[in-house]
Amino acid sequence: MAHERNPLRLVPDPRPDEPAGRDVGVLGAVEVLPGLVRAALLTRAGAVRERAQARFDARSADPAVVDAALREAAAVFAGQPLLGVGVAAAGVVDPAAGRIIEANDAPALRGYPVADRLAGLAGAPVRIEHRARVQVLGDRWFGAGRGRRSFASVATGEVLGVGILYEGRCSLRSADAAAPT
Repeated sequence: MAHERNPLRLVPDPRPDEPAGRDVGVLGAVEVLPGLVRAALLTRAGAVRERAQARFDARSADPAVVDAALREAAAVFAGQPLLGVGVAAAGVVDPAAGRIIEANDAPALRGYPVADRLAGLAGAPVRIEHRARVQVLGDRWFGAGRGRRSFASVATGEVLGVGILYEGRCSLRSADAAAPT
């Protein structure tokens, strides 16, 4: 059974009382990979203000190692008026549950509730997606796909991932599928 998902967006729609062009609030970006957590503080226009990263033992099965790395990297968000945090995660993710279901060679990420843990640290809403889907949106806004309504973006690394933008929206998946696009 297929279902409609809200399209991924870079920033929320402006409020009617918000002055045009004013940089109100900032965005958080996090990438979770086996052994590494990267975080960045961004303006609403996408400019990077600050970055941080932390490593963890990818061979460990203890989620506490991921908690510590997430806490260290998320320190970049401290005291900032975050509108929200977007997480690009390697492996198989469940965006609705805010979890990483499985990541190759990183047992501590199996079932890891990254959205809940990060929301507690950042004090802002968190949305997680597979990194290839996030990459296709980044390419659409800032990269080779700028101005295009349909194209694909290939993420390379330990595994291949493909993000597909069709008619301005990321591809949809079935309700029970949590696999990468």
